[in-house]
Amino acid sequence: MEGAELLKARNSEGGLNMQFLGNMALVSLYQYWEDYHRGQIAIELGISKNQLQAPIFGDLRLLRHSIPHHEGTALKKVERCQLVRWYEEDDEIFIDQAKFKELLVHVRDMLNLLRQAQRSGRLRRDIFCKKNYISQWISPLC
Repeated sequence: MEGAELLKARNSEGGLNMQFLGNMALVSLYQYWEDYHRGQIAIELGISKNQLQAPIFGDLRLLRHSIPHHEGTALKKVERCQLVRWYEEDDEIFIDQAKFKELLVHVRDMLNLLRQAQRSGRLRRDIFCKKNYISQWISPLC
């Protein structure tokens, strides 16, 4: 392929540009959580940032590490993903539109659970010490 054909192929659905954008969207989503929201929520709960663990962002962390640091090839640790089990070691990571939508559904579900906890007055550190509600997001605190 040459010139215009190559450009059309790169910009087509499933092309290299779409792969790059999807993968970078995942990296950006994770980094925004890690660098801003995770810390803010932890402060509100009176816990350390590392004690706040959401399964969807744990999965994004595992995938994210493979994208810039392993040229988009899945490392063995992506097989530990809990919610998005799309890849095995050495698979090429390609976050297409359907996969990104699924990621957003998981993030939305997590945020809805946090909102419910806040509205009910249960968004406190002590709720995470129990074996119910959203305790799976917090490292053992008790």
